[in-house]
Formats: sequence, structure tokens, C-alpha cells
Amino acid sequence: LVKTAGTPVDVNGNGITDAGDTIAYSFAITNSGNVPLNGVVVNDTKLSATPIACTPADVAVGGTASCGPVTYTITVADETTGSVDNSATATGTPPGGTAVTSPPSTTSTPVTPAAAALGLVKTAGTPVDVNGNGITDAGDTIAYSFVATNGGNVPLNGVVINDARISATPIACTPSTIAPAGTANCGPVIYTITPADETAGNVDNSATATGTPPGGAAVTSDPSTTTTPVVTAAPMLTLVKTAGAPVDVNGNGITDAGDTIAYTFAIINSGN
Repeated sequence: LVKTAGTPVDVNGNGITDAGDTIAYSFAITNSGNVPLNGVVVNDTKLSATPIACTPADVAVGGTASCGPVTYTITVADETTGSVDNSATATGTPPGGTAVTSPPSTTSTPVTPAAAALGLVKTAGTPVDVNGNGITDAGDTIAYSFVATNGGNVPLNGVVINDARISATPIACTPSTIAPAGTANCGPVIYTITPADETAGNVDNSATATGTPPGGAAVTSDPSTTTTPVVTAAPMLTLVKTAGAPVDVNGNGITDAGDTIAYTFAIINSGN
């Protein structure tokens, strides 16, 4: 008996051989004895609870028979093992004799557990000084952008960013399906700084990315956080007034009515 495992069929389309995918097994039987063998079948309990029929069922001396193909669906247990290892034997009966069984024929097909993983890097752009006052405060804006990376071994579909502070709905990414080791860009999304941010002294913001592998449950990245300092506007004005030396207009040697004083002023913006 020669048992053959076909190329696994990627049923769930995730690019690896894992649970849910299938393998088609076929069998070639050769009568290597000197008498015919009748009722030839294959015994493979992993694939079938009953013997697998062969064509022809009666094999002449030196003749061959084909059996199968029989399709097997890979299980989670196979993933844990790391391969689908499978042995089969063939059985036939010579005329007037006792059934004979072939030596086992074994195949091994590697299986890879799906390992979905998603990473995220969030970036806060340089604040835009909307009100032109030279500081980052309420009314100014920050543009946030995101890079999502597929760190697993299966594609991730429908990748979006979750950032409730800057968007009430998930933020779309391009592309929305990311192959293993691939990346997607999301945003930018503009956020307007609030008086509450001024009070807090900064804009702290976290986001996560979510994607779904074929046939699996959605996965979420670790949070990625940015901090942008915010300054409360504090206008303040300082004045320094200076009196010049009096001018003795009437020439009587004292400072009295009719004399003059020149005043100057220095104004300083001591706020921010």
C-alpha cells in the first residue's frame, strides 16, 4: 500500500494549513504476491469508520487498485499536535485462503495554528495655532494618524481604529484587509482642543485597532497613547512709568508752577 496526502485546501482562506482546512488522501494498492486478492479495501480509522473501497476490488497478481480519494478535515487537536500524522493498511483475501494485510503506509502533513496579532502606533501631529496666539490652547487643533501592523500569521479583515475621544465611529484604514507583516494607514483625524484640555494641562489620548481573521474571532491591539501639552492662555500686562528731570522753565532754581516734567512709559507683555 502507498498512501498519498494531497495538497491541503485552504478552506478558510487564511494562507496557512490549520483547523477547518482539508486534505484529500488517495491510496494505491499493488498485489505483490503470487495469487489473486479479492475484496481489497483500505483500513484508515482516522479517515473513515468503515473500510474504504478500492477499484477494482479484486486484484490480480502484479495488478494494482486505486482507492479514494477520501477528504479529511483538519481539527484543533491536529493544530495542537503540529501535524496530521496518519497510517493506513490494505487488506485482501486470496482464494481459499486467509486475509492478508499490507504493512502500514503513513503520511505527515504539517499544520500551523492560526495566530492573529495586531499592533498600532498612534501619532499626534504638531498642533495648529488656529487663533494665532502662539500657544497651544483651546480652539487649536491636532491631527492624529495611525499605522496598524499585522503581526500574526493570518490576514486580518475589516481593520479599523477605535478612538472614542476623536471619533464616535470606528476610523477606517487603507487597506482594510492586512496580510501578515503588512501595514495599513488610518486617518488623519482632526481634534479640536477644549477648555477641559486646558484645565488638564494636556491632551492624553489612547486608541486601539481591531481586525478579524478568516474564520476566527476579532483581535484588538494594545492601546497606543499620545500626550500633547496644552497651555492655558494667561494674558498679563506690566507698566513702568518714568518721570524725567523737571525743566526749570521760569529759571527760579526750583521746581514750581510753570516748570515741566516729561513722562515716559514702558509696557511689557508679561503673559504667555
